[in-house]
Amino acid sequence: MSDALKDHTKAPPGMSLFGRERKLVFHGQCLELLYLCEAACCRKWDIELTPREQESGLYKVEEICRLTSEECTRQSSACGYRKVRLRMKADKSCIYLRDDKRCSIYETRPQVCAHFECKAGWYLSGVVSTEEKSKEVSDKEDFIAKTPEGIIFILHPLLRLQSIFYLKEKGEVIFISKMIGGCMFGTIERAVNQKVSEDDLLSLVGLFNGDDTLLSIYQQFRKRLKADLEKKEFYELVWILLKNSIILDSRFLLEGMLARKKVSPDHSPK
Repeated sequence: MSDALKDHTKAPPGMSLFGRERKLVFHGQCLELLYLCEAACCRKWDIELTPREQESGLYKVEEICRLTSEECTRQSSACGYRKVRLRMKADKSCIYLRDDKRCSIYETRPQVCAHFECKAGWYLSGVVSTEEKSKEVSDKEDFIAKTPEGIIFILHPLLRLQSIFYLKEKGEVIFISKMIGGCMFGTIERAVNQKVSEDDLLSLVGLFNGDDTLLSIYQQFRKRLKADLEKKEFYELVWILLKNSIILDSRFLLEGMLARKKVSPDHSPK
């Protein structure tokens, strides 16, 4: 018996819950499951339009910056991080979602909606609120004190780390990153541990490309370093990677369709 089946617990009719995989699987047709999902696929996600759909004039749209998720103010339509999506209501649901949770433009719905498939299941959302996550990332001492050894961090699937510059004389590290479909940007962090080098930091990033716990990554990283590294010092490095979205806390992954293929991140410097 698979681990998923061992972890199977009782759930409402039409739905199965797999605890270890943090996965929810629906059984049945879309309209039969509305009472369970309440049109989850029409909420909180951007419904992007194809160029032809944008030009059709059939939809109420808004132009958004991929990096800030705010209204795009650039004049050039060639901007690499501009996207056109269906407008959203105040609660972040699609503007065409009716009160009965059904689509008001179903027959002419965008291509991305027509191709959407949820039968493979959904990841469960994080157990801690977004507000608590933000507080944890912004407070280094709190992160060091409260982050458990068994936690799993993963590489950001949409962010490519282009290069790292470590200016030891200034005590600064500069991350040059690129969001897939977006633009290049750099962030500067101060007071990086003097025991590590640029190569060490790149090596550390590469260790998060799997399912290893934080303790396991710490042990692997210590073996690669010439100098000894205390656990507190290691946690400071992890906090910097997390703060800059190079890695993500697996507890706070957004819900997502399991059938959708993951984007393979490229974290090697160019």
